Amino acid sequence: MSYTVTFTRHAAKALKALEKTTQKRILDALKTLAKEPRAPQHDVKKLKGGAGEYRLRVGDYRVIYTLTDSKLEVTVVDVAHRRDAYS
Repeated sequence: MSYTVTFTRHAAKALKALEKTTQKRILDALKTLAKEPRAPQHDVKKLKGGAGEYRLRVGDYRVIYTLTDSKLEVTVVDVAHRRDAYS
């Protein structure tokens, strides 16, 4: 079963501010991620100290998200360049 991908207001705004080619790469990665959010072939890592947050690497950008298994939902919390993603 596939997960549904949703965006917080902040994440949607951050994604929209990026170049179109970068947006497409991130959205394509999220489509693949939605099929199996914990698959090892995705460059996914659980963040330490977060509230169950994960990060997905897409080139120089990081997608920070949470999983709600009961709803089969991936909620994108932030999209940022790697230098800004963890601060």
